[in-house]
Amino acid sequence: MLKRGIMENANIALTVVNHVKTADIWIIPDTDKNRKTTLWGNATISKLDGDTSKKVYIPGSVDTHELYLIRMIDKDQMFYSVDGVWLKNNQSIGIRENCESMSAFIDVFDEEGTKISEYEMFVARL
Repeated sequence: MLKRGIMENANIALTVVNHVKTADIWIIPDTDKNRKTTLWGNATISKLDGDTSKKVYIPGSVDTHELYLIRMIDKDQMFYSVDGVWLKNNQSIGIRENCESMSAFIDVFDEEGTKISEYEMFVARL
């Protein structure tokens, strides 16, 4: 069994693929405090262009049971948000939108590239 302090300090490797417009993306622990604020600190990824990817390291957290909030603001000032995204080491996420239905999604893939979950995002103009 892992000790609490060990997991708290472990980083989770995550590849983020942005299929939307250039955007700043925040991936932060899903805590009550983080859900109630609009100030998330520095972006996890700044100015990630559409149809590009980047590998990042986010802090692991036993307190949130590996659940994260994902916030994104694109170059056209559209705000994207989803809570309760379960992320583990060496996964990848794809951020995509469906222009016909005016919706956006986060797809989570395991290490082999198999899609394991999908989350619909809240989208609004700032």
